[in-house]
Amino acid sequence: MRFLLLAVLAASGCGDDDDQPADAGDEPRDAGVDAEVDAADDDDGTQVETAEGPLQGKLVGETRAFLGIPYAAPPLGDLRWRSPRPVEPWVQVRTAATVGRPCPQFDVGGSLRGGSDEDCLTLNVWTPAEVTEPAPVMVWIHGGGWEQGTGGDPAFDGQNLSERGGVLVVTLNYRLGPLGWLALPELSAEDPDHPASGDWGLEDQRAALEWVQRNIAAFGGDPDNVTLFGESAGGFNTCLHLVSPPSQGLFARAIMQSGSCSWAFRTPESAEAVGADLVTRLGCEGEGVLACLRAADVEALLEARPGNETEVDFPWFPVVDGLSLVEQPREAIARGDLVDVPVMAGTNGDEGTFLTVFGSLSDVEEEGYEDAIAWLAGEKDAPVIAAEYPVADFDSVQDALAELIGDALFICPTRRLVRGVVAGGQDAFLYSFEHVPEFAPESLGSFHGAEIPFVFSNPMFGSEIAGSEEPLSDAMMGYWTAFAAAGDPNGGAEVAWPAYDPDSEGYLVLEEPIAAGEHLAQERCDFWDGIPLGLPGESK
Repeated sequence: MRFLLLAVLAASGCGDDDDQPADAGDEPRDAGVDAEVDAADDDDGTQVETAEGPLQGKLVGETRAFLGIPYAAPPLGDLRWRSPRPVEPWVQVRTAATVGRPCPQFDVGGSLRGGSDEDCLTLNVWTPAEVTEPAPVMVWIHGGGWEQGTGGDPAFDGQNLSERGGVLVVTLNYRLGPLGWLALPELSAEDPDHPASGDWGLEDQRAALEWVQRNIAAFGGDPDNVTLFGESAGGFNTCLHLVSPPSQGLFARAIMQSGSCSWAFRTPESAEAVGADLVTRLGCEGEGVLACLRAADVEALLEARPGNETEVDFPWFPVVDGLSLVEQPREAIARGDLVDVPVMAGTNGDEGTFLTVFGSLSDVEEEGYEDAIAWLAGEKDAPVIAAEYPVADFDSVQDALAELIGDALFICPTRRLVRGVVAGGQDAFLYSFEHVPEFAPESLGSFHGAEIPFVFSNPMFGSEIAGSEEPLSDAMMGYWTAFAAAGDPNGGAEVAWPAYDPDSEGYLVLEEPIAAGEHLAQERCDFWDGIPLGLPGESK
């Protein structure tokens, strides 16, 4: 059942090995440094000097692409479970024409993803071929449940978005699974200057943002106009940077697609319990636990994944570690104590189908309805939730579960987030993507991740969006890039997007035709505001 979940998470992490370019990651990193590069290559602006060394990119349509750029040293050997370290500078021109390897992860079949490697901390940059003044920058964090995905996925290719909005697009890799989110007392005690563990992936993302601050001007970008955006786990991570003190000043705006961080985190005690489970499964108990873990084969690390293999479970989450995250994010959100930047956030109409159509909840029958709810919200509140979402009001148990999961984990936490942003004195713009894509089974509806091909105008599941859907995609790219440029999505759009306020609760409905709405799921979200939701699968 674990791998059914991974297959669904791949929808938000997008893609699989077949989606990667044939030569993605085939060469070791040092092979990217060329002894000789024709000086004529620089005539088209595809040669750039970064703080770490010169890069040779390539022209792709009306953009220049620079792919597979290392932003941190390979986290190998003793650097496994260390904060990202600076890249070793280079002198000769480095070819940046191919995306880097994905970070280690399982594919949807349960095997180590082909081409994945711990030497994976790279990013990609697309920039308009002609940039006359510093352009807005959009930095994308991919999803995938904190254990799948890659910034080099073709679904996130930045060419079309860059061309449409005149923006620079940056996508990045970060450490995943146990390599990205392992917390242990031994790790926290290892470095007096870093008395914490568990947020290695979040630190990677911050290192990439710091790389952008150092280098993006060389590509024509404006380091003072950076928008951080992401979907699913990438949206949750974007939200976490809003409440992370070390991330302040690294971005000027934020977009969260199906991800609000009011529940998606672990306490140190919870994270260390997961870590202890991993240590036991690997047989690394006793003295020398860190040496044992650092010597472990990466596939063995992934195989030792804590959790119940027969149920949906999410072992790896960011951690309130005291450094990257100094308090539970929901507390900062409730106070409106966030990084002082405008926010755009939204969800999809059928978020919950990713668990009820393909996941282990797909075969739940009515007698098991309350038990399924207890997995989500705990035994204490399960009867109250079942009464709020009676099966009799839906066509099936799965439809009931899909709506309550979508509300509990995505729609209502996002409402809490935008309310917190407005309470803190910043602008917020809320959306609901309700279009049902033609390329996917109708039973999925406007599923988790369905908006991604409309934002990037790239294929998903190997299929292009239909010609009739292109106007919606074009409008969405316009909203997204207008927000990146000026903090307001209304840059000449035909349908005005109302700013969110707690009274009218205005939002934009993204479907054909686009329309403005008010009070999204108001009564249902008022209900969920009274439920103390934590991590699914943990007792409450």
